[in-house]
Amino acid sequence: MYDHVLADVHGAVRRWRRRAEAESPPAAEAPAWVVGEADRAAALERAAAQAVRLVEASRRDIRSTAADRADARAAATGHFSADTARLLLATKNPHADRDACLGAILARCTALGLDIHAVQRTRAADARDLAAALYGTAWLHFERGPLTKSAWQALESRFSGPRFKEIFGTDFSHDLVVSASELLNRTDIPEQRLLEIWNEGRAPLPRMVLEQRYGAAVARSLCGAEPALDWFHGQWPIGIQQISSGLVVFALRHPELLDGAPLLIVNGHCLALADRFQTEDGRGCVLIEAGTPLGGPEVAEVRSWLVGQDNRPDRCAPGSIRRDAASGELPIADSSLAVSPWANVLHCSDGYFAGMVESARALGHPPRGLLRAELDRMGYGNEEVDGLLLSDPVVSANRTERRLSERTRGLSLRDCSDTIAFFYPPVFGPHHGYGAGLTSGRLLAAMHRLSAAAADTAAFSTVSERRRPVPARPPVPEVQHLTVAADETVGRAALAAGRLGLLVPAGGTGGRFGGYRLPETDPRRHKPLAPVFTVAARPVCALDIRAANARYWTGMTGGDVPVGVMVSASTRAGVETWASGPGADGIRPALYEQPGVYRFRPDGLVGDPGLEPTLFLHDFVLRDPEGRPSNKPAGTLGLIGAFVIGDAFRAWHEAGVEYLAIANSDDVGFRIDPAVLGYLERSPGVEALVLVVPSVVQRGAAGVKGGYLGEVLTGGSWRTAVIDGAALAPGEEPYPYLNTNQIYLRTSALRRLFSGTDARTRADRVRRVREALPVFAERKNVVLDGGAREAIQLFQPVAELLRVLDGVTAATITRTHQACRRGAHVPLKTPGDVAVAQRFLDEAATGDELRFS
Repeated sequence: MYDHVLADVHGAVRRWRRRAEAESPPAAEAPAWVVGEADRAAALERAAAQAVRLVEASRRDIRSTAADRADARAAATGHFSADTARLLLATKNPHADRDACLGAILARCTALGLDIHAVQRTRAADARDLAAALYGTAWLHFERGPLTKSAWQALESRFSGPRFKEIFGTDFSHDLVVSASELLNRTDIPEQRLLEIWNEGRAPLPRMVLEQRYGAAVARSLCGAEPALDWFHGQWPIGIQQISSGLVVFALRHPELLDGAPLLIVNGHCLALADRFQTEDGRGCVLIEAGTPLGGPEVAEVRSWLVGQDNRPDRCAPGSIRRDAASGELPIADSSLAVSPWANVLHCSDGYFAGMVESARALGHPPRGLLRAELDRMGYGNEEVDGLLLSDPVVSANRTERRLSERTRGLSLRDCSDTIAFFYPPVFGPHHGYGAGLTSGRLLAAMHRLSAAAADTAAFSTVSERRRPVPARPPVPEVQHLTVAADETVGRAALAAGRLGLLVPAGGTGGRFGGYRLPETDPRRHKPLAPVFTVAARPVCALDIRAANARYWTGMTGGDVPVGVMVSASTRAGVETWASGPGADGIRPALYEQPGVYRFRPDGLVGDPGLEPTLFLHDFVLRDPEGRPSNKPAGTLGLIGAFVIGDAFRAWHEAGVEYLAIANSDDVGFRIDPAVLGYLERSPGVEALVLVVPSVVQRGAAGVKGGYLGEVLTGGSWRTAVIDGAALAPGEEPYPYLNTNQIYLRTSALRRLFSGTDARTRADRVRRVREALPVFAERKNVVLDGGAREAIQLFQPVAELLRVLDGVTAATITRTHQACRRGAHVPLKTPGDVAVAQRFLDEAATGDELRFS
């Protein structure tokens, strides 16, 4: 075998050099690995020896051990580096089913400058799974048919029209399209017979058969005077047609298929793909994980010089494996089957991202190599790579839908990683706060459930992934009335000791307030920053009022009231400007960011519970025309998630903060209440207190809106919680009290749930909690690149956290100013709310607990 391999690699290198001299004069401009070297002969001898050792090691065990491969490499190769960008090669039977052929392929890889990381033989039983791993898009179409809007549009463009009706006697419709897998299930035709029928489409259709199946008039129209119709990739809407990458359709009538009715079979050729990875005597093929080191050949050069840049061997360059196999230059196995586009000896990844995906799927190990290391450096987490990127999602950009592997095909390592980051920027990894504890898998699972209930999502503006089946009306929790004077005194002492901190969510962009016609980055949509109020003859915004309340209590008690403001990418610039201005004087607000997560297109809610979310739903990420995803923080629960994952929570705990007060940033009626702190001081079993107001039913096309004080059955007992109106059972009436999102929490409760010495540990704990809580979906109107779009936005409200706390109680406040009562619930949702809020501020002006700088 060694002599065959050595002779082959010498011949290949000679052909490479001739090509370089012909294509790239002078020779100095040719790739470094085809110009002369003083030790070229010795290098090729080492390559041949390494190849033989690897072949022998792979023969000893059908899945040779890593130690075998390492021993073979160490003894044979002159260079090896773990720092390579990985590609996957797979031999195709019958031609590569010869040790000398495998050795020649391996030796050529080394001669080209690739490192061999793994040589693994497969089993015949794995052939179909391997075909699905290497040709993922084609296999999905084989099983399910067209999956994207652009695929259907391409089909319609090719087949709809009067010519199709003239040939088939009926108009083109989606009902005529059937995947090869579905056709096998609907009929009793054997796989081999269906493949034979498919292969008939590669040869001209005799005129006599054309007349029998389609009529004499059609035969005259399509053939003229010719004896046969060349219908393989022909000009008429009949025969086998390449629609797009991985999508091939055969339009035909056949007496053995559905009684000769017109049909369009999708990807019947995939039945032959699996045959290429198994032999008749029950053996499989060989997988080769190769790597190109820095400074080595790029993937496009590997495809062109080593493998062959075209599926058609005669279109490949001399010196490439496919061309040499067809011309007799490669020592292939004897076979009656000719080397052809359907049996072309070797598969090779066509990009570094495709190599990462294919290696992970076929070899069964986590992705590794230079591209994976670069994704780590860019801040991608394991769950983000494994659960999202490795599914090879569809990306909609520039009016086309193509998988990520297609959009990164042939790109350099840098361009590949940049393209991935453009279409799927890192969201859930360490550089971006671990997604505030939300994962891509959790989002996709929620979309999957919502997709199964697509009718609900279409009918209501906000829905829950978990509607509650309520056999009987659950109890309503008892509401506290905080009137004990001693609580006020104790609460003031807690403020003096610096035991309360404020958290303010300012990451939203109020479309109802500023108008959905404006981009979400437009400051006019940022309600907390709009100076629409007048207090003490000065214009102020909602954040000014919140800061003034903290400043008041700092001045009254002498204790520090730290303020944390959560921002998003859309609001950070505006809040930073506010924080450096007079409105924040004396309070030094700590800003922290909740990362945005993907929003989805409404057409992703397809109502098909059989679809796997990891294979489908993230294909419907909402994007601008160029393909940038539209990301948005996933609800106010991230206010807590991002806070505890970051460093501020631990710093506040070390400073003695024992309670957190939370209220929506646009709620100008919120005031710190010492009586609440006093109640919590004397009620150690209570981990949270939520302020509520008597509810007013808001019902209409959007369903029941708001979150209501209720109880949920957890672990066999009822627990106080906030039940979102979207989660009420159909026809269920709202509860008596409405949640205001004014919530006081013990920091000890958060430490119990989320404690950890490092951000990763805390993020994992937050994730476990968020996994257990329901996700809601809301229909939003957004502006992307100047155009209005509808979006499905997933979120988890902060009040859902109450479900996992050990003790929760509630107290009432009012919607308007009342003498001798502190604060109220006065949210700013629409421009019409400004006058209501201003009236509250005017009525509360005397004695209001605000202090402006």
